[in-house]
Amino acid sequence: MSKRLNDLLIGKIRHNLKTHLNIVCGFSELLLEELEDDEVSASDAAAAALQSINQSGDSIVQYIDQIFAAHNFSLEDVFAQLNIQA
Repeated sequence: MSKRLNDLLIGKIRHNLKTHLNIVCGFSELLLEELEDDEVSASDAAAAALQSINQSGDSIVQYIDQIFAAHNFSLEDVFAQLNIQA
């Protein structure tokens, strides 16, 4: 497999994984803003949970970038492993 094709496929995998996490992080930020505006008494626990979701999502996004970096990852290796397991 050519390096360019490998890089494109890895980029697509990375993008697909990060897209959903970014949506979750974005919604958690919106909900945090709503809690701040409403000043609900139970907002401390909810805000802590949403903050945790947001931070965890950001950490996972960074981890995806590290794991699926083109220089660390080869789809040929993945395909070889899939053929062995089949």
